[in-house]
Amino acid sequence: MYEARPLAGTTPIALAVCDTDRAEALRDAGMTREAERLLASVAPVFGRHRMPQSRAEVEFQLARSQLTHDPVTAARTAATASRRFRALGAETWAIRADGIRLRARLSRRSPRSADQAEVERVASALADSGFANESTALRLSLDIWRSGRGMPHPAPVTRVPPTASIDVRLLGYEARAARAAAAGRDAVARRQSASGLDQLTAWQQAFGSLDLQTSVRMHAGGLMVAGLTAAARSGRADVLFEWSERGRHLSHQVVPVRPPEDPQLAADLAELRQRMSGDQTGRWRLDPHFAELEERARERQWSATRGGGIRRRATLREVQARLDDGTALLSFVYTGTELAVIVVTGARARVVPLPGWAAAAKLLPGLRADLDMAASIRTGPMADVVRRSLDDRLASLSSALLDKAVRVPGAERFVLTVPGILEGTPWAMLPALRGRTFTVAVSATRWSAFDRDVSVGGRVGIAVGPRVARGEEEADAVAAAWAGHSPEQLRGTDATVDAVTALAGRVDLLHVAAHGRHAVDNPLFSGFEMADGALFGYDLDRVPEVPEVVVLSSCEAGRSSVRWGEEAVGMTRVWMHAGTRAVVAAPVIVADDAACDLLGAMHAGLAAGLGVSEALARASTETGILAPFQVYGSGF
Repeated sequence: MYEARPLAGTTPIALAVCDTDRAEALRDAGMTREAERLLASVAPVFGRHRMPQSRAEVEFQLARSQLTHDPVTAARTAATASRRFRALGAETWAIRADGIRLRARLSRRSPRSADQAEVERVASALADSGFANESTALRLSLDIWRSGRGMPHPAPVTRVPPTASIDVRLLGYEARAARAAAAGRDAVARRQSASGLDQLTAWQQAFGSLDLQTSVRMHAGGLMVAGLTAAARSGRADVLFEWSERGRHLSHQVVPVRPPEDPQLAADLAELRQRMSGDQTGRWRLDPHFAELEERARERQWSATRGGGIRRRATLREVQARLDDGTALLSFVYTGTELAVIVVTGARARVVPLPGWAAAAKLLPGLRADLDMAASIRTGPMADVVRRSLDDRLASLSSALLDKAVRVPGAERFVLTVPGILEGTPWAMLPALRGRTFTVAVSATRWSAFDRDVSVGGRVGIAVGPRVARGEEEADAVAAAWAGHSPEQLRGTDATVDAVTALAGRVDLLHVAAHGRHAVDNPLFSGFEMADGALFGYDLDRVPEVPEVVVLSSCEAGRSSVRWGEEAVGMTRVWMHAGTRAVVAAPVIVADDAACDLLGAMHAGLAAGLGVSEALARASTETGILAPFQVYGSGF
């Protein structure tokens, strides 16, 4: 659709029609923010040209997108579209808008309910008008709403026509799961939810792009909640583990095929870098050409990265077989209301409820502010006040999340898998894990797929970005640790984006000391500053073979944006999606002194033969530095 857009003509109306259609595709791919931004830009075009029918259709599509994440707003938008359609005499379109309004009212997140008689009337009208897909979706939404309130069902679950779209087919599975759960048949609820997710997997496997992999999770939300909730009620560790892995594995079960060299993508990214670095005021964000470049780079990456098959999800027994006597897996599971952790060793698995979660959840919003202040205020009278506030918050979080979970006899190493609600937690700073060897894995399946305790070393690369206070000193420390390996170094004006991506393609261990940035709206435009501008997540597609281990001595390089309540996307995830085994990064701001001294000591441990997680833990103990650096992926 993007490439066909110029063929439609150059008039504002023709382009607006194309953009409306493209917004529908973006919405169905889970890119609701992008879809809604596009729809917001075309609505005034139809308004200026006095085309109220087209403008109302844009509002209808906008309500459909909002329905996935903001039912309250969706109901208002759909009601506005319905009134506009009726004023024009477009009754069929008005009924379609009524269907979206009622589905929004039936959402579990809506504070208002819908009139059931009106739902039946509108659903019948939709079917009579030939909109079987929308009629089915409305009736299934009513079915789920009734189940959630324990209300009786006057008829069997609405039959889903074979021509139904993927979202309606999944809604059918969710309706059957909801009925089963309401009847106390949790095994059936889990089976229906699993069948729906299997259909989603079959549809998803053509997408290799991390952007799309994480976005299509939009369609899995209801099924994952149904399956996880039913699994939690079972109280069985094996059942809950299966469902926790289903959720974590969903967005990285497709094996990506590395995209071919794309000169146009490279040129677009280079122009973006030039515009960003040439204007420190941020006004470049208002330039329509910048938005076009950003969108073009993103969509080229979507289409170029193919799927190369499906990774099989590991069973509990298979994961246990990879856990030695000194290693335990802590799999945190969030059902939407409750948090628990599955503690797994080679011999047993048990579910540990975390009743302190409600209190701990209130501490998380202020944690980032405390961490940022502690990193920036290190001396003076305020430093002690800030430190005490941070220490109290970390101790409370540790008590609620970890103190019970880490009481595993003989366990010296921990593998953590965490839901999106805990994304950004500085685990290395929580008292229960200070100085201990651990790794934060995207899933137990991915962690168990790597060989254990692989030695780090071989070809080593070092890159230093501009204006890093102790960047040169840090690079000297890393180079000294690996002196016997003759590390390849890029400093000053030599550390350009092209040079660093080329270096990444020929080393086994890459250390980058640079200022980082996290793009909340588009996480793959996160990156770190090199001599000629930002190295984006999209630039990693230009690296044919990524390093085994990457160390990002860069503020916020470990930060992620959470999509659809679960999927965390940021620079660490981009490296791992590309094939990197372990990434050392921090999710928050880190003081330059702490980064330089701690990571220098870590590299000395790596060069001596320690694994990544063990080297980082030992460096923290030896230096006495408490910093949020942690290992993502497979640190041992």
